[in-house]
Amino acid sequence: MTLEPQIIVLGTYKCGTYWLFNCLYEHKEIFIKDKIDYFYADSKKELGLQWYQNHFNQHKTSKKVKIDLSTVYFFSEKIAEEIYKYNPNIKL
Repeated sequence: MTLEPQIIVLGTYKCGTYWLFNCLYEHKEIFIKDKIDYFYADSKKELGLQWYQNHFNQHKTSKKVKIDLSTVYFFSEKIAEEIYKYNPNIKL
């Protein structure tokens, strides 16, 4: 099973994260989601990894790169560890 997404953007407030989101959103080979915040919210983690992955696989798309963008992942070392456990090869 391919782990989705391949990239997680660790943005922060007032640094151009949503400008970057808008630029990537327009790219024809990129599928990008924001505000999932799976690794941040325990209530979302209770829904399971399949719930998280479904955000990237539910849309039949030929787009090659799938990206999760969040402005809250940046603020916790715990989140970095959880992302690493999820996929140690993910691009941040």
